[in-house]
Amino acid sequence: MQTIAILNLGYIGDVINTSPVCSTLKEKYPDSRLIFVTIPASKQTVKCLPGVEEVYVYDKKGEDKGFLGLVKKALYIKKLEKINMTVILNESIRAAFFAKITGSKVNVGRDTEMRGFLLTHTLPHLQEEKDMKIHVSEHYMRTLKPIDLYKENYQLDFCYSDEENNYVSQLLEQNNYSEYELVGFCPCARHDDKDWTPEESVKLINYINKNTNKKVIIVGDKKTSLFVDNIRALGCNEFLDLSAQTSIPQLGTLIDRFKLFVSADTGPMHLAYALKVPTVAFYYHDVITKWGPIDKTGNRTVLSADKSLIKAETVIKNVEDLL
Repeated sequence: MQTIAILNLGYIGDVINTSPVCSTLKEKYPDSRLIFVTIPASKQTVKCLPGVEEVYVYDKKGEDKGFLGLVKKALYIKKLEKINMTVILNESIRAAFFAKITGSKVNVGRDTEMRGFLLTHTLPHLQEEKDMKIHVSEHYMRTLKPIDLYKENYQLDFCYSDEENNYVSQLLEQNNYSEYELVGFCPCARHDDKDWTPEESVKLINYINKNTNKKVIIVGDKKTSLFVDNIRALGCNEFLDLSAQTSIPQLGTLIDRFKLFVSADTGPMHLAYALKVPTVAFYYHDVITKWGPIDKTGNRTVLSADKSLIKAETVIKNVEDLL
């Protein structure tokens, strides 16, 4: 049995968009052992990718920092795994060195940063890719071209277990939300410049409460919990705050139950895209071609360079289109 490694040192959105690469490799090599190398923040997400059997964490900013840390972690993996092939989804020379040191026999990736000598199968880094003119999942899928596994028709995927599904069921029952159709709302992102405003958030929540028979659930991380305090301070309390109360797999399970999802440009948004949950997403940077939905008909995007210009009325209009 051969072992195939996928290396992606990005965050949740990056990792979710590697799911077509994972499923394609597993489809071509069904008896292979598929392993994944990623950063600590993405470990839980990788566990939800199709076909992945093992996750190794490379903490490039922590315990594995620097070239010595890279070598130690790569040699550690080499002791545990006999890697036949590594698909390198990052363009850095560091990622290529990492794959080489693990002893991987076949290393596939873009010939950039003068790292071609570390790779056995290469493809060029095209300008349209550098300029973010293609979707990130397409960017990753093209990495399979040198080994003749690229395909045009693919879908994102996100898997969760019965245990996670049961946890979410119990969570909703405990909060008396299990009998309602749900609208998910994620107003915050990892970076502050992607957050919405509490004032416009309140208008959206009030609209849903007054004009539909659906209930709002707010999701996100600990930062979102603080944002929720600002919403409550404006007199809005008719929602369920589940921010920072789920793991990534549990969050995906919860999002899969939403009738609609409204989100900032952040990790949960990508979960919704992968789970095919209709989504209204707002952006303050023109990165929609790369990071927006593949499905343009079942989702909506709102773009403005100034967060104060994304009004609740605009978001609500898109919500009405999808509901």
